[in-house]
Amino acid sequence: MVLHREIARAFDFWNKRYWDGQLPVPVFNFHPQPPNGQRLGHYLPHAWVEGKVALDEIVFYADLCLSRGIEGVLDTLVHEMCHLWQQHFGTPGRPPFHNAEWHAEVQRVGLLTTLRDGRGDDTPGPEFKKALKTFRPRVEAVPFVRGYDLRHHMR
Repeated sequence: MVLHREIARAFDFWNKRYWDGQLPVPVFNFHPQPPNGQRLGHYLPHAWVEGKVALDEIVFYADLCLSRGIEGVLDTLVHEMCHLWQQHFGTPGRPPFHNAEWHAEVQRVGLLTTLRDGRGDDTPGPEFKKALKTFRPRVEAVPFVRGYDLRHHMR
């Protein structure tokens, strides 16, 4: 799928840019609708386990990906990558998981948030937008619309 490939490419881009490529690659998954109708994605540590191998997962909600577009998807990706970083290199917080360390990391990578916000809402800041221009997404629209011509983007 085009969007899945683009998310994997974006993960590699931001991983190299901000974490020197140290973050483990998670499984990327798509679900039709978010459980609360608001969040575009979430991070699950050790969601896929086989024997001694455990992989993390980043889930995206297709319905909201459509309405928020590729910038929203990539903002969510970086937000969830901060959770991934914290799980492997920091100290994860208790629910709702957005502690001071997480907020500092999110701000370091160019997303704007406030520590008072326990929900972890963020907005793309100038640094994120600069990185986004460097990354140059290869999809203009999120391809979940019925009738979307995937062949146009398969190269």
